[in-house]
Amino acid sequence: RAHERVLYDEYMRTLKQERMIIQNMLHPHIFEVNPSDYALLKEALDDFRILGFEIEDFGKNTFAVNGIPVNMKTSDIDTRLNDILISFREFRLNSKLAVKESLARSLSKLNAIEYGTVLGIHEIQELINDLFSSSSPNISPDGKKIVYIIENDDIASKLN
Repeated sequence: RAHERVLYDEYMRTLKQERMIIQNMLHPHIFEVNPSDYALLKEALDDFRILGFEIEDFGKNTFAVNGIPVNMKTSDIDTRLNDILISFREFRLNSKLAVKESLARSLSKLNAIEYGTVLGIHEIQELINDLFSSSSPNISPDGKKIVYIIENDDIASKLN
């Protein structure tokens, strides 16, 4: 949850500044979707661009992907875009979030460090520093607790 919060804040900053580095592709990747996802992606194309996806409408439920975020592998394009669309659709259907916030939540959830991943001490320290410089270090973007503060008296009472 901590990494999800950190990523969410980064994506929201990027969306506000409207700047992200794009890794241009040598050849366009053709990405085909169903009609409902076509409308959804077409509505959010500008926000996808801000987050590093250079995507153009290619007509008939198809898009041409000309660039991707620098931290994304070209072999993952279909999988990642499908995952983003699924998550994005769920956030849009289940809440009244704005397009940008839905997209930031989707990407942060998909790109966060997976549970059980072993981190080195430097990575842990960096994550903690990033978390506590966050806008809301105590809760995840979807409202779940990240940090619990336990008073000394509470600890002592549990140990007695």
